[in-house]
Amino acid sequence: MILVRLLIFVVLAGIGGSLLAWLITGKRHYLRYAQQTLRFAIILAALFVAFFVLERVVLR
Repeated sequence: MILVRLLIFVVLAGIGGSLLAWLITGKRHYLRYAQQTLRFAIILAALFVAFFVLERVVLR
């Protein structure tokens, strides 16, 4: 679970940093980077939850 918390922190820091860079510079590629990072994090979280649900079903 420590790894999950660390991954959440890294994702939030990456999104926050890119949004801050977009606010400072106004370049839209920072916004795209934040969107791609958020999309990747949501997909990864869905896979992680699916793995835990599958584990519960199999071990039950």
